[in-house]
Amino acid sequence: MHVRIGKGLLSTRNGDGLLLSSYDQIGYWAVKIVTGVPDCIPVIGPTVVELLRGGSAVGQGTLTRFYSLHTFVLPLLTAVFMLMHFLMIRKQGISGPL
Repeated sequence: MHVRIGKGLLSTRNGDGLLLSSYDQIGYWAVKIVTGVPDCIPVIGPTVVELLRGGSAVGQGTLTRFYSLHTFVLPLLTAVFMLMHFLMIRKQGISGPL
């Protein structure tokens, strides 16, 4: 179960990261759509959208923030979680078949 969630998050992260890497009109609309998704959440949706965008609209700061997040922060977090995973396997051993 956890493996599927992890794979889903990584594939989602890589999918919108590739759109953003072009840093043009396509990247702008990708960020606008991705940051607009939480707007459907009742009560806190508009606040979450404003926090993600850093304001009411997508601008240069939003694109720069998302680009740096996808190129520096998320790969670093992925490496840290992989290291933790490998250390746990080494400490606990690999389990047998279920």
